[in-house]
Amino acid sequence: MNSQLGTRRNPEALEDPRDQGGAEVIDLATRAVLPQVAGVKRRSDGLGLAAGVALVALLGGVTLWSMNAARETAGPVPTAAPAVPAPVAVAPAVP
Repeated sequence: MNSQLGTRRNPEALEDPRDQGGAEVIDLATRAVLPQVAGVKRRSDGLGLAAGVALVALLGGVTLWSMNAARETAGPVPTAAPAVPAPVAVAPAVP
């Protein structure tokens, strides 16, 4: 166990400073924190979004191009020889 950490001998003697101020302290703390979290968007955010959209469009274009290139062959497509029907023995005509 870490010897530098103090142990709490009497937890009732310790007071939470947030309990003393009440609603005013919470309201002031909220007003001080919210503008930092939800600040104004900078130009770099829009630039990052545009770069991301361009990257996705580029990857989609490369994918479609490679799928199309794989479908089209460079040489002529070999065709199958026409099937020749097997000779059928004809039964003699009945008079």
